Amino acid sequence: MQQKEANIKHQFDFIDEIDTRARSMHIMTPEVEAELNDILNQHFVRQHALMYSTQSEKIVNSWRSDHDNVPNLVNNQHELKIRILAAAERYEIKGDIELDHGYSFSYRVTVAFPSYFQRQCIKSQFSLYDVFAAENDEN
Repeated sequence: MQQKEANIKHQFDFIDEIDTRARSMHIMTPEVEAELNDILNQHFVRQHALMYSTQSEKIVNSWRSDHDNVPNLVNNQHELKIRILAAAERYEIKGDIELDHGYSFSYRVTVAFPSYFQRQCIKSQFSLYDVFAAENDEN
């Protein structure tokens, strides 16, 4: 149960990060803010929280499976950009996707990928143990 609660908290933090990033773009008009709120309110974790907000709803929705919604569904570009940047940090690729429609970021990925791929190929060629028997192998 603790893992589930930690996962839900992580998803709420992720929604807050999307909200903060969108509001920092300084293009917030009432229409954009309403659209942002609609997108964030449709996020599965908020729908999940609404299902269990009152005691009567907890009883009604207690039969539902924990897997009613797909947790990694990306349904807007802000969430996609944040997930791409988070995945790129693991490979030490830093950049801003908002800048020049992501061309400089994709260039960095294009430059970094061949060397990373080559390292992975080299690593896969070495084995921990010798797999070939010697001519005078006694085992």
